[in-house]
Amino acid sequence: MTILDSDHTFTLTIAGTDRWSMVLKGMLTLTDIEGSAIDTLRVDLKDSADALAPNEWQEVILTADGTDKLFGGFTTMVKPTFDKDNRRLWSLTCESYVTLLARTPRSARTWVGATIGSIVGDLFTNAGLTPEFNAVTHVTAGATLDVFSTSGNDTLPQVLNTLRGLAGDAAAAAWAWRIDADKALWFGAAASDTAAFNVCAIANANWNTTFPMTAAAAGLDASQLVNRVTVYGGVKASTAATETFNGNGATVLFRLAYKPVRDIVRVTLAGVLQSHGTDWYDAFGGGYNVLVNYAAGTVRFPAASPPPVGVNNIAATYRYNTSVAVQVSDTASYAAYGRYFDQEIAESSITSEADATDRANAILDAYAFGVVTGSFTVERLGLKAGQQIGIEFAPLGLTGSYVIRQVTTTWQPGGTHVRCDVKFGGRPDSLSQAVGGLI
Repeated sequence: MTILDSDHTFTLTIAGTDRWSMVLKGMLTLTDIEGSAIDTLRVDLKDSADALAPNEWQEVILTADGTDKLFGGFTTMVKPTFDKDNRRLWSLTCESYVTLLARTPRSARTWVGATIGSIVGDLFTNAGLTPEFNAVTHVTAGATLDVFSTSGNDTLPQVLNTLRGLAGDAAAAAWAWRIDADKALWFGAAASDTAAFNVCAIANANWNTTFPMTAAAAGLDASQLVNRVTVYGGVKASTAATETFNGNGATVLFRLAYKPVRDIVRVTLAGVLQSHGTDWYDAFGGGYNVLVNYAAGTVRFPAASPPPVGVNNIAATYRYNTSVAVQVSDTASYAAYGRYFDQEIAESSITSEADATDRANAILDAYAFGVVTGSFTVERLGLKAGQQIGIEFAPLGLTGSYVIRQVTTTWQPGGTHVRCDVKFGGRPDSLSQAVGGLI
């Protein structure tokens, strides 16, 4: 690439045939977005010889200089028109390979004691996306989760968003993910996927590792503050509770304090373990001493053999369902703003306080404070959404590394010169309904 980055050879293959010569100058735009949003390529083609017959879901690949793939995906909208000279024009909208991830079956599954990276690999395998997609080479293992569940309501990209949030929370660092034009998943700390160059003011650019940016803008976004999260989960098993009853020689039905009963640990009579079955299903003649009605929360002895008179001579140890509810707040954020900004989450697949706390902390990490968000323009290829880029621009107080959220590349009327409008900082896509807990 030249310093001015305007001397390239491009190919645009549609269904295996290069159609670059048909691209109307200035009518090619590529939008690359970090995470679950689907990248798009829009292009207008001049078909003077009526040689094209584009169809939906034809594969489209945009390449620079023979080997640098900038986009890979499929045509999803084909629109023919005619110019003033009655020559056919084709307007194509194409979606990147990410669109395949959103079109796989959704599933409910639970992992126990698995690393985030291994869960990601399983998700791709379960979705039937391997070996077509490489979900190994650029995937970081990350933290080990004591439990992680998918509810079956989310698409694969949405679940990846949640895993990204949990991984970043555990590492106390920004994580990102993207699918490149070779169908490889990049999933890990943003710092491990650095941009090809950094940007700065033109006076400080060295034109080798740092290049000048224009139209720079930045600010602090506090429009989505959340510093207190209440999570209402599903149900979990209580700790084992023991209740005792007095036998009177006549009563055979004893009602427990909590219902429904989740499971019976043991029932004893005068210290002797009683074999228990299920009421209205099992019978005393089947070798059972007592029958438990789990829905009603009762323990029943045979009418012919009521427990004898005694003080606390009947004991039942059991577990019941208890609701999961957790509230987590960020004290530093409250101190800074002097008030709480609340969010509530109701998700029945969260079945422990640890899971609920991790879910709340992932939200607080992203939303407890305002975040720097901004944009700039650079006339150079090489930046990809999801990468981390260094920005030094004193007039806006920018100094450090930021995650690239979106890159919109437009090919200028000359055909080879590009303009890249970049958005950086801010927050990633919202968390999904998948849940997990960190060890």
